[in-house]
Amino acid sequence: MAEVSLKSHEQVSKHKRTRSHPFVYLVPHLAIFTIFFLIPLIFGIYIAFTKWDLVRTPVFVGWDNFKNILFSDSIFHDQLTSGLWHTILFVLISVPFCVLVPLSLAVMLNTKPKFAKFFQGLFYLPSLFSISAVVIVWSLIFNPNYGPLNTLFNWNQVWTGTQPWAWITIVVLTVWWTIGGNMIIYQAALNGIPQDYYEAADIDGASS
Repeated sequence: MAEVSLKSHEQVSKHKRTRSHPFVYLVPHLAIFTIFFLIPLIFGIYIAFTKWDLVRTPVFVGWDNFKNILFSDSIFHDQLTSGLWHTILFVLISVPFCVLVPLSLAVMLNTKPKFAKFFQGLFYLPSLFSISAVVIVWSLIFNPNYGPLNTLFNWNQVWTGTQPWAWITIVVLTVWWTIGGNMIIYQAALNGIPQDYYEAADIDGASS
């Protein structure tokens, strides 16, 4: 009887240790998340309701900062409206390319051409880079003085300082960086379409 009781106790202890293992693995992530995201987020929300010059003690001002940005005739209001307009414009320009380009690649790769796996990995590779690394690399490519683009074609174009070239560079960078993840999603969707649908379309004489 004592032996059975001892085995039961060992099983309970082992079960408790097993249940505690996931929490051990989560601790590093939760610590980093708390330090670098949660605490700055809470502090940022607090600072939004204060007047602070980064030196003296913050002074609580309530909604004055938001009123100043949203409704007053100030440089902050101008910057907000300009930023919102350019964000909307960026979405209208970039989203069609971020959809059509990876969708076209997914359709082509879905036909299983030669070296399909190689090109799939090649197109997905930019998605693995951080946005800061992508910006640094592309700023060097579009550099007007020593960038490889101007040097290769013997151009003298200021890409990021003039319009519409600045918009073109931003859209190209965005499409290049996001093309891999979107392509994988579209490939998964295309692979989920039953083959019967394609056969029925061929019988009905549907075009590509």
